[in-house]
Amino acid sequence: MDTKAVSHAALVRVDETTDRCGRYIANIVVGKLDSTGPSSPHSIASRVLVVANSSTIARVIQTFDEEDPVSIREAKVATSSSTVVSDLAYVKSYFGNLPRVIVSLEARDLPLIESVKIIHTVQEGVKQTPGPVASSVATKLEQALQRNPGWRTMFTLPLSKDLQTVNLDLSLAVHSAMNVKISLKKMREEAESEPNSVVTSEVVKDVQKLAQFYDFPKPNSIEDDVSHVKN
Repeated sequence: MDTKAVSHAALVRVDETTDRCGRYIANIVVGKLDSTGPSSPHSIASRVLVVANSSTIARVIQTFDEEDPVSIREAKVATSSSTVVSDLAYVKSYFGNLPRVIVSLEARDLPLIESVKIIHTVQEGVKQTPGPVASSVATKLEQALQRNPGWRTMFTLPLSKDLQTVNLDLSLAVHSAMNVKISLKKMREEAESEPNSVVTSEVVKDVQKLAQFYDFPKPNSIEDDVSHVKN
């Protein structure tokens, strides 16, 4: 340890978190208490906890000296409150699956349809959870998703609640995007071959058809999609 830190009061903290595998990890962190400013914390050890040991942590907090800082006194009051205990039980019962959900969404090469299915499941679960807290969580989740432009764009397609239909609609969207790419490439090639000419009316019509694609009734297959673009 830095010899300069020895001459100051030391801060020792245990941070409990979870790793990518969902295991509970306790990290022992030390730092220097200095009135001139914050110091950089240093992790000196990490241990895997068999379970989330909140009751043990509460007992440890109760042994702290009441003349300690305000944060310690407030922590003692909180951990001895029956309301806090019931709130923690509520979170564990209805939101205990969220760490596993986050780990699933962080998986590499996760197909888009699978990630959409996971989010959809979480949304439905939160909506069915009783209590005002769940209502607030559902509202915040919806607001967060609506701030995502990709999510909004994807669900402007005529999707049904059947996730197999979601997969079909996404395939149609990708297929149409490829048609746009082909037409734009065709326009660029014409412009390069005849830089002084106006883009031909035929190419303009192709692009107009693509722009109007989603004004047509929903096709039953990708073959119908192609016929709409060609006709």
